[in-house]
Amino acid sequence: MCALTIPTGPKLGKDSPRRYCPGQVHLHWVATRPQIRGTDMAKFDFNEGLPAKKPSRAGWVVAGLVTILGAGFVAAFYLPLNQAHALLMTKHEELASKTQELDQALKTSGANLKSSSSQISTMQKTLDEAKAAESSYSSDVAALAAQGKKSLDKLITAKHVSASSDSSEARFSAKGTLIFRPKSATVLPFAKQFVCGGASAVSGKSSSSVTLQVTPSSEDKDAYATAGEQAGALADLIVSACKVPSAQVRAAVAASDQAGQVSLLLSPGAPPRLPSE
Repeated sequence: MCALTIPTGPKLGKDSPRRYCPGQVHLHWVATRPQIRGTDMAKFDFNEGLPAKKPSRAGWVVAGLVTILGAGFVAAFYLPLNQAHALLMTKHEELASKTQELDQALKTSGANLKSSSSQISTMQKTLDEAKAAESSYSSDVAALAAQGKKSLDKLITAKHVSASSDSSEARFSAKGTLIFRPKSATVLPFAKQFVCGGASAVSGKSSSSVTLQVTPSSEDKDAYATAGEQAGALADLIVSACKVPSAQVRAAVAASDQAGQVSLLLSPGAPPRLPSE
């Protein structure tokens, strides 16, 4: 074991004895006075003799620059970005609201469009049916006109009877002087040939009708009264002599530029009408 001598002087000089032991750590000893105790150690300033460190001016400058740069960054970037973000969020909410409104409007428009399409489809179907009925009616009128012309062919050829037709009726006309005695309702033999020949076109067609129309020979009241009697006489003749049901026979008086003219009007029935009419 190595023995170590500790000096009792106040300081350990360079000549103070030191002992080294092989294989042990080299220890530096500082001599202290034997009378110093733990309570007296607090009286010693271990930093005594060391130079005091004071804040440098460069440090304050750097700190100021960092503070200014931080404040500038906040003012130049953070605040504008924050305001832009708030504005963006507001615009986003407005856009979302508008999108919902447009979506609702689109759904409503879609429902209205579907309803309108259904109505248009229904109206188109009705219109197509009306057109088909009108076409069929026109075909029936043409058939009556053809049958009447065939029955009255000799009279038409002799130019005693004129024939015409439109989309609603076939018309066969003759002069009143060939059918009635002057200013009377007494019929002549030609009358039966005329009305029965034309009425044969509606034979067996219960929906068809025959109208006997007489045009007054003048504008006075007596002429209108005589025309009414003549129309009635022809209606009786067509029912009794031509065997046409009275339900299909009508008599009429109508003003025309062809004074004293008698017309036989053949119709396949009531003309077709649209539902709104």
